[in-house]
Amino acid sequence: MPMRKRKSLGRKAVKSKAVEHTRAAEAHDEKSAGPQADQVRHSLTRAAETPEQYQVRLQSQQFHQNASRAAEIPEQRQSRLHEDQVLHRVARAAETPEKRQSRLQEDQVHHRVFRAAETPIQHVVRLLGLRKQRNVAITLK
Repeated sequence: MPMRKRKSLGRKAVKSKAVEHTRAAEAHDEKSAGPQADQVRHSLTRAAETPEQYQVRLQSQQFHQNASRAAEIPEQRQSRLHEDQVLHRVARAAETPEKRQSRLQEDQVHHRVFRAAETPIQHVVRLLGLRKQRNVAITLK
């Protein structure tokens, strides 16, 4: 028959408050150091990736994002969109005029590339959507 360990009958060791605070501070520093190290490692990995690896990573991210969004309920979707909207407002309120101009130019380039790559059917669908938006805006006035 195996022997069981006997519990100590003596008093339980009590940590002082100073020791608890020191350990809590160390734990916080260690916790914050981990994500920072991960961030540096990921930045270096992304800087060294080839265009093919970049495309594979983006496709993988897109797949996972689409899967999680397909699984969310309407309340989750509305909450996510509202949170995104607030974050964009805050970011735009804090941006400098130079940063705003740069962002708008990047958006312009992105839209030109997107439009150049669209098929004639996609072009018609996009224009119909714009026409619908315009008509809704006119009726709301």
